[in-house]
Amino acid sequence: MSQTERNKGHVEKNDNDIKKNKKGKTKRVLALDVLKGIAIILVVLSHVAYFILRPEDIWLYWSIYILLDVFGPSLFVFLSAQGVVFSLTKKKTDYFDAKAVRKTTFRRAYAIIAIGWVYNLFINLVNPIINYGPLSFWYWHILQFIGFSQIFTYIALKCKPYQRIIITFVIFAVSYPLFDFITAQITASGLDFRRLGIGDLSNPFALIYFLIFEPFFLSPLLPWLAYPFISSIVGEWLVKAVEDGSLKAKLAFTKKILIVGIIMTLTGILTGLGRVTWDYSRQNLWETIVVDSVRWDWLDWYWNDGIPLFLVHGTLQFMIYNLGMAILLVAVTFYITEIRDVRGKPAQLLSFYGRTSLSIFIYHQLFALILPFKVGPALMFLIWIIVTILTGAIIAALVFKAKGKGTLEYIVIAAGGLKRVKEKYKAKQELQDQQEPKEENS
Repeated sequence: MSQTERNKGHVEKNDNDIKKNKKGKTKRVLALDVLKGIAIILVVLSHVAYFILRPEDIWLYWSIYILLDVFGPSLFVFLSAQGVVFSLTKKKTDYFDAKAVRKTTFRRAYAIIAIGWVYNLFINLVNPIINYGPLSFWYWHILQFIGFSQIFTYIALKCKPYQRIIITFVIFAVSYPLFDFITAQITASGLDFRRLGIGDLSNPFALIYFLIFEPFFLSPLLPWLAYPFISSIVGEWLVKAVEDGSLKAKLAFTKKILIVGIIMTLTGILTGLGRVTWDYSRQNLWETIVVDSVRWDWLDWYWNDGIPLFLVHGTLQFMIYNLGMAILLVAVTFYITEIRDVRGKPAQLLSFYGRTSLSIFIYHQLFALILPFKVGPALMFLIWIIVTILTGAIIAALVFKAKGKGTLEYIVIAAGGLKRVKEKYKAKQELQDQQEPKEENS
């Protein structure tokens, strides 16, 4: 082989490496999108069941809610935090400096929080029980928490992994005693913290409760703040495996999180086997209220021995169990899509639902709200399929025909200023290219 041929082969190899690196920097992790797609489809199922099931069949909604809660807020928060870690790591090695990374991350988080506030206003103003008036925008629904969790994920990445684990334990250790103390003070002042109004917020304990825990049965700041700190650790492991790209690295990542997921899931289950019923006298205040909020009489036909603590939304056992299940689901999905390389049309469809889950979360509820009838379980499942397909079709039309305009993802991306940063970087590169010949001539 001549020297020229060797040089040509060397150049071609370098070109292929560059293309490979560029591709690795820009691609998404299919496993995260697929898992998010599965989760949002099951969220649609839960909401459709809630809105259209007949009163005598509402037990099915609560059973779906309890058994599939692992695919609900906890999984979305977990995946959102991992997505932030992956995104930040890619951008640092691309054309973003640290300042641009921070600005983009925070702007996107602010956009999600703002969308969450609009959603909260709509939901709360039509709810006759909630009476916070102009403050009704502040409510720990999932969108508000996801927005804040992205900011806390950025902060978590400033800490070492062992520090994040310690912070997680501290959050869990503090949250429940703090909840009991604050609610006890509110009750002692003659107020019912489950029925607070805007006039009650002059009470300092009521105000703290409103800012941190309202509503306690969804995804309040405490104890849910623990999720970004743990998820960011898994996210960093994921980044290393994807950047390495080898089968060995991917298998090692899967094995590691599989073990962690199993340990956490079993810990949550084994410490949460005690059952809670409406007249169970030993549970703490949090457990009493959450069980009461799911209307025990509707579940009595099946859950007549009580709900296991690890299935009671928001309890410590639930938080550990759900964290473990989220990690296990990531491990299984990553193995299927990234190691077994199952990337056919079903995976791509689920990935699309995952990438547009924010829009689907909002749009599908419009369908559910306008349905004027109540049905039984069989028709409910059929309507769920129809609503899921129609919502996906509308979002697909907006994405492919309108270039994303009309989707919430478009708003969030635009708010992040990614396009402006790219244009600024491109202009800077062009300026450097123009200056290089002048320097050579001089």
